[in-house]
Amino acid sequence: GEGVGYYKEPEREVLISSIDLSSPERLGVVDNLTLGGESVQVHAISDAIFVATGYFHWDERGEDFIERTTVHYVDISDKSGEIKLRGSITFEGSLWDKYQMDYYGGTLRVITHRRSWRGDGTSYLKIIDVRNPDRLKVIGSLAVDEAGNLMAVRFSEKRLYLIHLPHAPDPLRIVDLSDPTQPELKSVLEIPGWVEHMEVIGNHIVAVGVNDTEGIRVSIYLFDVTDPENPVLQDTITIGEGYSTSEALWEPKAITLLKERSLLIIPYREHYWPSEGGKGLLFVKYSTEEGELSLWGKVNSPDVLRRSRTVGEYILGTSERLCISVDISGDTPRLADVLPITENYYDLLKLSGGVGALVEVLGEHYFRYMPRGEPPLQISLPVNSSVKWWGVKAFSAGDRVLLICSPTYYRYYIYEMSGEESPPPTTIVLIEIVEGVPQVSDTAELSAPITWILKLSDGRVLLREDPYRYYPVYKESEPRDEDDEEGEPSDKGGGEAGGLTVYLVNYTSGEIVVEEYELDIGLYETLCPLKSGLYSVEVDRSWGSDYTSRVYYVDLLSGNKTSVGTMKGWVLTWDGDRIVTMSWVDESYWVNIYAVSPTSVEREAALPLPFWGDVRIREDDLYILNCYYPYVYWDPDSDGAGSEYTGPRTAIVKMDITTGEVLDAVKVKGSFWVRDITEEWLLLLGYDRGTSVVGALKTANLTEHHFSSVQSPPIDVVADGGVLHIALGEFGYAVVALEEGA
Repeated sequence: GEGVGYYKEPEREVLISSIDLSSPERLGVVDNLTLGGESVQVHAISDAIFVATGYFHWDERGEDFIERTTVHYVDISDKSGEIKLRGSITFEGSLWDKYQMDYYGGTLRVITHRRSWRGDGTSYLKIIDVRNPDRLKVIGSLAVDEAGNLMAVRFSEKRLYLIHLPHAPDPLRIVDLSDPTQPELKSVLEIPGWVEHMEVIGNHIVAVGVNDTEGIRVSIYLFDVTDPENPVLQDTITIGEGYSTSEALWEPKAITLLKERSLLIIPYREHYWPSEGGKGLLFVKYSTEEGELSLWGKVNSPDVLRRSRTVGEYILGTSERLCISVDISGDTPRLADVLPITENYYDLLKLSGGVGALVEVLGEHYFRYMPRGEPPLQISLPVNSSVKWWGVKAFSAGDRVLLICSPTYYRYYIYEMSGEESPPPTTIVLIEIVEGVPQVSDTAELSAPITWILKLSDGRVLLREDPYRYYPVYKESEPRDEDDEEGEPSDKGGGEAGGLTVYLVNYTSGEIVVEEYELDIGLYETLCPLKSGLYSVEVDRSWGSDYTSRVYYVDLLSGNKTSVGTMKGWVLTWDGDRIVTMSWVDESYWVNIYAVSPTSVEREAALPLPFWGDVRIREDDLYILNCYYPYVYWDPDSDGAGSEYTGPRTAIVKMDITTGEVLDAVKVKGSFWVRDITEEWLLLLGYDRGTSVVGALKTANLTEHHFSSVQSPPIDVVADGGVLHIALGEFGYAVVALEEGA
């Protein structure tokens, strides 16, 4: 369409700088050098840096993908810090791994690879004479045709070891480099699976890879390459029974090799469906004399580890969430300590005296109370932390907090598959703030999993039993009736249900009171708790329908429901005695506002939208958020300079439902959705070009707003007076002032 064009990616550059460190208190840049390229790998020696830059693009006809690598000789021999580009050389293929370059005896050995979508790519070995940096010259080359995808490379003095992945079994190739002008492929050894990384130890190789003969599992290999024409796979250890993985498969920094102990350490993770397997650090001993590998031990961790390092007689393993220490001074490795390094803030609650937060630390759940102007107070929740996949939902009223801790459908599926005697229960916890201190005042348990947790207008909480827990019941039920003559849904309540169990929880008196009811509602009906009572909405999803919905008034005591009318579209939200729906009419989205009572459904307003957006209602005010992305236009005749991409924008409109009048409107930078509407603030969560943004707009005047950019995804936000409390998940917790000018 008009204004739509193409966006040209700006050319990327590699910047090399030399920094004067002679006076640590006054650091300064001595010299800079800029190289063109889209990727970079570096190999350094005492007086030079070999910089490989890549160039990848489709040809002009879009038929062939071109891969080229340029190696630059950057002279760093000058002691004053001057750096100089001496020579460059370009050849076919890609170089994405630092192990694909190696300096040896005045030559630079480089292995590049040209990929193929058919899996029969070609590897290119180039041996470059670099003794005259101004005239780089290829003196030897070798092409390994139709070798497959290059998985692992290692140069070792006068040899090159290659692993490709064409099919199982996969080969180890050995190339003799003793004559740099005539590199020679000596042997090909087929192995089970493939190797991702190799460590050369004399005439042996210890490798980390994958065995794909029975599942996909991490494997450790020991090769004897004493005779390059007859290499031998001496031993293999495969981890796990069905599936295992390790960051060492794609990140060599995850590998710790202690040659003095003949010990290899990598992080690992196993899966034994339907339950979760172990995770932690794997310790493998190797003997080049005996040609054997032995599993010295596994040390489990509460989290999937990524790195390990030695500190004396200990190994430190780290992840984004924790650090563990492992004692390796004994006969077997022993877990010494676990230190959490992050806290996962995942829910916030506004209380009469401050803000409450739910925090998870390594599977343990905590409630943290933050009184206004006081240090936070914390208590541990009585939740069975050994049961994984918990979903915790929190509600607050005054200084009381109700927590619904329910295992998810996935957890119940594992229970059914594993044959456990009883499934984990749903735990209900009531916390009260007594004299400024949080304490657990009551608990209760339900034997069923819970979904559709709704707060009623009177403060009570309605829990709907997870229908998927009893999927066979619904599977055997009668199919849905065809539409009636008026094109409206059948009165039989969805056809796919016999009845669902709901639990009504009252906690306003200081103790938990649970009442159980059976409702005659369908699996796909939406429950809407309004001021005048509980309603269910069944949308017609049949092919060619206009998504007309029937509304039912639900009597909790009898479990029956009564049809009170129909609505256009599907439910978006509700407030008071109004339900808001979205419909698709005449090639356009429409927002419909209905007034609902136990006897009638009446449409109060219908507003067209240019495209789908977030819609919220509060009393007589309707807030509509429409996010749009400005097109980027590039004129190919304008030397590549195109219009700047400004990122997404969100138009926010406030309307009076009763009159249809637009009360206020504003455009803000970013893509937003509404988190909550308070008396004073419209709270927003969103993103702007990869950066998370938290926003607060005055409900009285949308142009008076405050926004905060954060480098981690905000999980929740509440406003408490002139302050925003922001839960950032595992990145922590933030407080943002909303005062003018802050």
